[in-house]
Amino acid sequence: PMASDSSPPPSQSPDGSHHSPRQRLLLVDALNYLCVFLPLPSRSRSHSSVSGGCGPGGAGAASRIGGDSSFPQAYDAFSSILTMRDRVSFFVDAASDIGYRVVAIIDAGTRTEEANEKWRKRREAELADPNKNQRDMPLFADMALAEAFMDTKKADVLLPEREDADDVLMKLLDENEDATVLSGDRDCFRYIPSSSTKTPLWRRVFATFTLNRNDGLKLFRGQNLSPQPGVQPRAIAELSWNTPEEFGCGKFFVSAADLCKVMRNQDEGKWFYLRGVTDKWVRQYGNLHAITAPLRRAMYALKAERLEDFDTVEEEYPQWDETSECVVWTKLTAFPDATHADDLQDSKACFHAIEQLDPAPSSLPERVFARAALA
Repeated sequence: PMASDSSPPPSQSPDGSHHSPRQRLLLVDALNYLCVFLPLPSRSRSHSSVSGGCGPGGAGAASRIGGDSSFPQAYDAFSSILTMRDRVSFFVDAASDIGYRVVAIIDAGTRTEEANEKWRKRREAELADPNKNQRDMPLFADMALAEAFMDTKKADVLLPEREDADDVLMKLLDENEDATVLSGDRDCFRYIPSSSTKTPLWRRVFATFTLNRNDGLKLFRGQNLSPQPGVQPRAIAELSWNTPEEFGCGKFFVSAADLCKVMRNQDEGKWFYLRGVTDKWVRQYGNLHAITAPLRRAMYALKAERLEDFDTVEEEYPQWDETSECVVWTKLTAFPDATHADDLQDSKACFHAIEQLDPAPSSLPERVFARAALA
């Protein structure tokens, strides 16, 4: 099917029937719209709205949030994150105004080998040619986005740790007849609904949105409502797990407040920490993931006190080798070590400890933000 019509009136479900007094669910594939919520100078295109292409199919390319997108010369990641929080709040409130409760679904789990390989190549490009592939995305922007949604107190946040985010998104759509999906990922159209579904799933999937003070939130379907060539159909009825009654409390969901990028490989039972480039100064001063290793081992020691099965963590991150002039991936087994536990009493103490460990000057705003994000 082909369509580009906008969202239904607030008093109706997508199939035209009147919805119940309770709020319908707006299931948002949040990372698709990270560049819409998060203003970045390199991706700003107009002075009246913010647009950006993030995620499969350029989801953000036609999504706009009204407002001034001009950037002061003293732009920094701190102000960008604050603006993102304001925009997320604006979005959640506008969704509520038309009868939706937002459920932001953010992929927090392991990726396929193919996706991991693509991710590694991008990280290597950031180091190998920093002028061409300069990193402008603030460190941990995905978790900042999750916290922005959580802090509205009006939205639910799901971080599926061991399940594919698209599976979670579409299973929730299938199980909630009056729900709507906002995602620019055409993989959403690969799913075969369960027999209990009355409304075709594609009719409830929207790809872009506009948001401003006068017109509020409007959702729009994409131009192509079919999966990418070669993508195999996926039956929702074959998904074995059950969605939780309370969002965020299910067996495969983790809390954004607890998430520190330390994941567990369920097949091997090992804990791992796979990270990329912290900022654009890694070649000159080193990767902060390597520099902060002593603090991370102290965090592991604290975690080991709470979890019986927590022992070692397999760590991996890229660094620049000056001798061979190429990117190398550091792989090591990290053991819990409480030596620096006192530096983890609060974020301020942790930031000060990172500041002492880092050889980079504090006159570099991107580096300072990365320190704060890690703290």
